[in-house]
Amino acid sequence: MNKIVGYVVAGIGLLLIALSFAQVRALIKIPLPAGITDAYLMIAGAVLAIVGVFLISKAAEPKQPEEVPIYEGRGEERKVVAYQRMKKK
Repeated sequence: MNKIVGYVVAGIGLLLIALSFAQVRALIKIPLPAGITDAYLMIAGAVLAIVGVFLISKAAEPKQPEEVPIYEGRGEERKVVAYQRMKKK
């Protein structure tokens, strides 16, 4: 779920960065509200893009398994004799 939110936030950030350029706003015909400059729009977009990338990377961390098998023997004769619980972080 965090990964989807991260992609949405990063996408909005990239859209704001693109809208900070006058040529893009003229092409799409979106006027800039009074009091908001191009610099503010670019800073807000950059912050949102960084937060989105952070959320994406945080959600992509591998999860440690709760239990791992302990084997005895070799090859075809190998069998599971116990399970070791991994400690919580």
